[in-house]
Amino acid sequence: MSKTRHSSLSSAPLPTIRSLALRLPARHRIDNHAHGWAQVIYAARGVMSVEATMKQWIVPPHRGLWVPADVGHAIETVGEVWMRTIYLRPDLVTTLPPVIRVMDMSPLLRELILETVRLGLLDEMNELHCHLASVLVAQLASAPEFLFDLPLPRDPRARRVADQVRRDLGQNAKLGVLAQGAGASARTIERLFQMETGISFGRWRQQARLQHAVCRLAEGGDVTSIAFECGYESVSAFVAMFKQSLGTTPGRYLRASGVTVHEELFV
Repeated sequence: MSKTRHSSLSSAPLPTIRSLALRLPARHRIDNHAHGWAQVIYAARGVMSVEATMKQWIVPPHRGLWVPADVGHAIETVGEVWMRTIYLRPDLVTTLPPVIRVMDMSPLLRELILETVRLGLLDEMNELHCHLASVLVAQLASAPEFLFDLPLPRDPRARRVADQVRRDLGQNAKLGVLAQGAGASARTIERLFQMETGISFGRWRQQARLQHAVCRLAEGGDVTSIAFECGYESVSAFVAMFKQSLGTTPGRYLRASGVTVHEELFV
């Protein structure tokens, strides 16, 4: 090999972290796929719905999605989404969880992700990039999990009830009524939900409604309409549930998503 050719190869970047920036329209779907590198998906604007491993996640503002390497997942946007993704070489993240999860994103973690996207990739031969990668991985490892997933039952009887609820979240039918067309008693359905999702049917239905509410807020829906869509008889009861679950009122929730970002990323 010539000296010139060897020099060219030795100077090529050796990425530990790569990045991607996308601006996606509302209701855009990325079908089930997987990556050889671990992935962090952050919506600088907008809300994403993610399906994987028999669960559905809603990724609201201020949160990010951790996807380990080789884990299949599908993504659908709710409203326009400004997606910022970083891909981490597997040997860099051996201490991070082996399962998908939604993370609370600190201001520092958000800025680290946006800076990595601005740079394009982090090169292991660049000392500054190495420091940036180390801090980024440490922040990911310490980021608290945001429990906002909706586990889906596998048993076809429980799944029929789950699908019926998701088709009409405004209905308040008792489980005994819903179970009539599912081929099992209410007691059996309740047991299946507890066994296969880890939560009671009532808690599961509330989580499904909460996910729907976040999506509708992202689409610009008004709180009154969303409350009735979710089966609440009063707006105050809906707001109380929302605040208890997410720590803020619906009206303040998406207003709080206006985080400071590098505007040049969105041109």
